[in-house]
Amino acid sequence: MDDKEIFRHIPDNEIAWHAGDGRKEGGGNMNGIGIEICVNRNSDFNTALKNAAWLVATLMKKHNIAIENVQQHHFFNGKNCPEIMRRQGLWDNFIAMCRAEFAKLS
Repeated sequence: MDDKEIFRHIPDNEIAWHAGDGRKEGGGNMNGIGIEICVNRNSDFNTALKNAAWLVATLMKKHNIAIENVQQHHFFNGKNCPEIMRRQGLWDNFIAMCRAEFAKLS
């Protein structure tokens, strides 16, 4: 996903090895839907975040996922991901964007 479009590579009900925690019971790989935000030199990061927030909200509604269950990859394995959001302190902002997008769908 980036500032122009969203690509779905794996169906929501398939295991994707995105969280970096193997087959851990209760972990991100086995229980989560992975979302990656592409960050390219010539892309608009803020628009990419808006697109990601819309996708998160859409998946929350579709699968009855609570906002508290929206987690960073960091939560599952300690890697610095999403790196830019973590470095710039944008995670809480992003969650607020997801909440706002979800409200629009309700």
